[in-house]
Amino acid sequence: MVFFCWRSANEQVHSAEEVARKRMFDSAFTYNTEYNYSNSYTNWAQQTNRYSRPQINTEKRLTDLRPQSLIEILFVGLSFILLICTLPFSLIFSLKFVSTFERLVVLRLGKAQEVRGPGTCLVLPFIDKSAKIDISVISHELPSISVITIDKGIVEFSAAIFCKVVDPLISYCNVQNKDMVIKECAYTTTYKYLARRSLHDITNPPVLSKILSTVQDDLNEFVREMGVEIVEVSVTKINVLKQAENQAVNVFNTLMKSDVGTQVIQSLQSHIMQNVSSNNAGNIPKIPLYPPQPPPQQQFPQPKTSPVIIPNDPEVEELIAKIKQCCNSTLVAKVQKRYRIICNDSSENSPADFIIDLKSGDGWATWTTLANDLVNDVDVIFSLSKQTLKALIDGHLSPFTAYMNGEVRISGTVADATGLKYLMDRAKELRCI
Repeated sequence: MVFFCWRSANEQVHSAEEVARKRMFDSAFTYNTEYNYSNSYTNWAQQTNRYSRPQINTEKRLTDLRPQSLIEILFVGLSFILLICTLPFSLIFSLKFVSTFERLVVLRLGKAQEVRGPGTCLVLPFIDKSAKIDISVISHELPSISVITIDKGIVEFSAAIFCKVVDPLISYCNVQNKDMVIKECAYTTTYKYLARRSLHDITNPPVLSKILSTVQDDLNEFVREMGVEIVEVSVTKINVLKQAENQAVNVFNTLMKSDVGTQVIQSLQSHIMQNVSSNNAGNIPKIPLYPPQPPPQQQFPQPKTSPVIIPNDPEVEELIAKIKQCCNSTLVAKVQKRYRIICNDSSENSPADFIIDLKSGDGWATWTTLANDLVNDVDVIFSLSKQTLKALIDGHLSPFTAYMNGEVRISGTVADATGLKYLMDRAKELRCI
């Protein structure tokens, strides 16, 4: 018996891998339609280990754009007849003038057509929907980005990206509000790459240009799927809010806190004690034959009490009076801290120095010269200029920014220093500062 086997001309030959993949993704929700809903990433590259989009056949694409059903041909014919019958008035709506830096995208009965322009283009009434796409280079200003570098520095910078549309059809059909998507993607990518570098790399122009080039390449891999290309990524402004920490000192501190550092310190202590004991053993004290005579008593002059000097600073004196108005027992119960504030650029020779006591009683504030017994009992000492103090009181400068810029120096813990915010809230309620 002879069996004849043949294959249809339109039947495709699938490999074992393709058949297995097809069975894996088949489900009850896989419908048999004329459109192919398969994953567009079908080409697997062995060298890069990545999926890539297949190359589009231009001739097949143009063939698919032609009217295929009888109803489409009927609507196109009726629209063309209507255009001819209403000449020349229909040309007002049908003629489109496309400039050199623009392209015209036409959707005919919901189906994308070939991109047109530059020049004069004709669209059919009622069945064609057209849109002009700008293909010139466009700049987008990114919002200010604050980054903490790997060496604990804080940098604030502004960046701008320059992009252009390379495929108007994909840009119009595949993405909605592409400008916002590009800006958010550029912001995230720039932050990701700069947060991995040190402050020296960010402030060094040659290294920064290499980082921005890497950001541009990474962005292009994403935005090319939207028909857009990133031309350039540039930084417009860099502001260093906090200098980087010394890495050598950090490594030394970490080493000394470890077990190795503890052993080194113990060995040094043992050597020092041996040297001290050997020196003491070599020096034998001599016993005197006669008892030592007491030294003659000296008469020292009695110290003169100097009068208390109160600084003459009307502005600080007014501030102290307003702080006294804000103090009460409720505020003292919340804070339980005592502060000392030193203004170094006072008009007098000596700095303006006063104490705010929110630790006892109902709270009070006075000059340090009037409360010398509390100088060693303060929890936090603030050293700042009078201009910075005014900016903090008026609200033009935030405490965090002043601390990061080095305008305020704190002697004490930051947690204790933040207790002053209750005093500021109390002053805002009473509207006395």
